[in-house]
Amino acid sequence: MPPSASDDEPGHTALTDPTPTPAASPRTTQQRVAIVVGWMRAALMVGWALIAVTALSVGQFSTSLADLEASVASGRVQEVTSAGGLGSGETGWSVQEVIWRQDGLWRRTEVRVVSPGTQAPTSDLPVVVRDVVPQLRQLSPDLVVRSGTWPQVSSSLWGVQMPPWVGLTWLAMALTTLLLMVSGPVPWRATRWAWFWVGWLPGGQLAFLVLSGPAPLVPRPRSRSWRLTGGWAFLALILLKALI
Repeated sequence: MPPSASDDEPGHTALTDPTPTPAASPRTTQQRVAIVVGWMRAALMVGWALIAVTALSVGQFSTSLADLEASVASGRVQEVTSAGGLGSGETGWSVQEVIWRQDGLWRRTEVRVVSPGTQAPTSDLPVVVRDVVPQLRQLSPDLVVRSGTWPQVSSSLWGVQMPPWVGLTWLAMALTTLLLMVSGPVPWRATRWAWFWVGWLPGGQLAFLVLSGPAPLVPRPRSRSWRLTGGWAFLALILLKALI
């Protein structure tokens, strides 16, 4: 019988039997859901942060006429824009809007202007005869007044007037956040109903996204056995609404 070929002979490849490495276990359905929820929470956090930045940059914060008059008299406001009101020769009543920039924010106030002898309907707006601009110029003769146009469409969020696209974006994100609140993992620190009521406050939905689950730089709750319930959150909402 011919000798068997040696493994060291040229042209012969040695057969080895290496120890197989264990394959990585596939992600479970729960892990996949956690990843998707994490990405959704991160995207919504960025969206709500952008809404806040937009409100501070282009939003118009409602301010009383008394505050405007005090700012004009003190010289802190030197330029305003007036829109709406009664035209030349018009009688009856209308709404006039005054917009100005103060302390880095856009502000606005509305007054109800009436023609002499006209009884204005009952409302929360202060009543001014014919035009509010002469009343402001009495406080500061050097006040610059520009004419503007009454906005055709606007969105009001927490008393802040913003462009319509901001309102549509807010609505889409609010519905998505609500969907995550209802069908997502059990939230931390508060029950689903509690977070629902908190979401009605300014910044409440962003607080839900940051505090209801894992988030960068936010420590985990020491105990998950105690959570704010819906009843206490509802009472806190009523109290904070009254204070605001």
